Amino acid sequence: MNSSYKGDLIKISEKYKFDLSKEEIPKPLLSLIPEFIVDRKKELEDMLNAIRDFELQRKMAHKWKGFAAPYGFPFLEEMSKALSEASKSENEAEVEEILLVTKNYIEEKAKTI
Repeated sequence: MNSSYKGDLIKISEKYKFDLSKEEIPKPLLSLIPEFIVDRKKELEDMLNAIRDFELQRKMAHKWKGFAAPYGFPFLEEMSKALSEASKSENEAEVEEILLVTKNYIEEKAKTI
């Protein structure tokens, strides 16, 4: 990330806020979460590297919407819905913003596991 990332994140986080204290991972899935996080981080890097590939963004948003909440990641589900809409309208700036927020969310969530 570039040096302005932290400043950008502050602006972004005012629009998309998450509260990890309100999220709970179901106990039967706890052993799966480390791999879940690794997979999402890899997908996010791929998506950020292909920011203008709106088809890829839509496919990943659809995939994430299906399993995010049951795994205890409701904000990821929320971001997936926003990503789907931004991808449909091919709004590159919005896609990037959503991906950066999602990346921060996953990193913060990983710290709580």
